[in-house]
Amino acid sequence: MILDDAANVQVEFGSGSQTLLILINEWCARVVKIYRDLDSSIEDHLVWGMDDLIGAFVLRDAVESGLQTLRATSPAGNVAALDVADELFKVFTREDSEGAVRRFDRAVIVGAGWWWSRIPKKGPIAMEISGSS
Repeated sequence: MILDDAANVQVEFGSGSQTLLILINEWCARVVKIYRDLDSSIEDHLVWGMDDLIGAFVLRDAVESGLQTLRATSPAGNVAALDVADELFKVFTREDSEGAVRRFDRAVIVGAGWWWSRIPKKGPIAMEISGSS
């Protein structure tokens, strides 16, 4: 079973490691948090900003690294929850044609995962981006 396999794949993240399953759950939670913030005011101190988006992208990089390991042992290594979170993220984001992510984090590598080229269409993060243009 793919979830069992994901629970057994260790991925380096931060100063330690986590299972791929935990990292996928964390990515899903971050996508939902950003989605829930879309109709919030930028003045709300509980909403996430661009730094949080960048942190979510770093987490998604770790998920991708773990997926590569998983797929090496399980060719059908897709996790439905990840697919759903990725699709939701694509629905409420748009292409970062202005290079806003790169302005906030100059370490972004050209050709990085697709998520690095997406920004929310609206909400506090979008307002933060438009205020920094």
